[in-house]
Amino acid sequence: MLLKNLKLHNFRNYNEQDIEFKPGLNIILGENAQGKSNLLEAIEYISTGKSYRATHDTELISRSKNQASIAVQYFIDWDNRSNLQNISIDFKTTPVEGKTKSLKLEKKVKINGATYSTTRNLKGSLCVVSFKSEDLNLARGGPKYRRDWIDNLLSSIDLGYRETSNRYAKCITQRNRLLKNIAEKGGRYNLSDSDKEQLRVWSRQAASLGAKVTKERLKLLDQMRPLIESYQEKISGKNEPITVRYFQTSTEEDPESPQNIDQQDDQLGPNWNETSESELESRLMSLYKSRFNEELARKQTLSGPHRDDIVFCLNDLPAKNYGSQGQTRTLVLSLKIAELDLVSDHLHEPPILLLDDVLAELDLNRQNFLMQEVANRKDMQTVITTTHIDAFQKNWLNGASFYEVSGGFIKEKISC
Repeated sequence: MLLKNLKLHNFRNYNEQDIEFKPGLNIILGENAQGKSNLLEAIEYISTGKSYRATHDTELISRSKNQASIAVQYFIDWDNRSNLQNISIDFKTTPVEGKTKSLKLEKKVKINGATYSTTRNLKGSLCVVSFKSEDLNLARGGPKYRRDWIDNLLSSIDLGYRETSNRYAKCITQRNRLLKNIAEKGGRYNLSDSDKEQLRVWSRQAASLGAKVTKERLKLLDQMRPLIESYQEKISGKNEPITVRYFQTSTEEDPESPQNIDQQDDQLGPNWNETSESELESRLMSLYKSRFNEELARKQTLSGPHRDDIVFCLNDLPAKNYGSQGQTRTLVLSLKIAELDLVSDHLHEPPILLLDDVLAELDLNRQNFLMQEVANRKDMQTVITTTHIDAFQKNWLNGASFYEVSGGFIKEKISC
């Protein structure tokens, strides 16, 4: 992958911006709140169709404006730059009639001339791997960060998984709606034949799709596990061996926070591939049955991949609860470089790497490790943001291109 050009119109604090990127290392320099992260956000958005910073896409449009756009040109094959790819996204807001301060957002996505009304078709086009300070939540944040991480990674390399995941999400929405209706009509002791049949249908469909989602997650983790363990060993000096565990919800406790790492009923592994899809489906059906009263009380489906967690352990202790700041940074660095390897293998060439001011989060040892990995991948394009390069070693900067951002305006610097 090679990003050639990015154009922004009314995106965040950029009014009009046209920037040409170079192969290799592109360094974006600027003080805080000048637009460095906004730039990388635009690139990642056009890759994934999601913003990791905005609660709603209307926030991407500059204040007092009602339309914005992002457009990129890129080459799929680093070595063959004759086949130029084009993607653009136009955002437009209109007031909702009768609702004060309410806005309706319309999106128009173009991929090599084909037009779409949603961003679903973006996955699998421009591939990026990003590493930002928010990624530290993979080690210390709630289960949703880890579920989103593995789902986004799977969706970027497997279009079939994206479809299965979307179908599962819709199925859970329908089952939750049914649970709410049953609860409001008097619960399990007032179930009609129609309710029983609908519950059976949605439960079986949710269990079937949920088993597929879980199995694909386990297969990916199985591929990544040796990579994660290897990088963890290199960075930590063999002092902090890592293990990866996958938890399914099976207790009456809050499924968002499995407290006991040794609860064998809750975790799958270490021989993940020995757990068949049919076994996962049967397990989910059993959980629906055993937790039905609780599901009615909470009016939602409490078991399945939308509630599961991935637990990373250092020296057999959960990193989230027991890891120091340095240990969690080492863990996340290992995860992201393993992710980079996995995506590179899938593409048969490196994706574009986005580093959003992450050197400020790492000590000198981890900075050296990360930048050496970047330097070793000669055919990888990297875009890195930073407030200064004082801490950069000179050999890191060999062949780098420099850009300066100030107040939502970027200009290329001849040298730095």
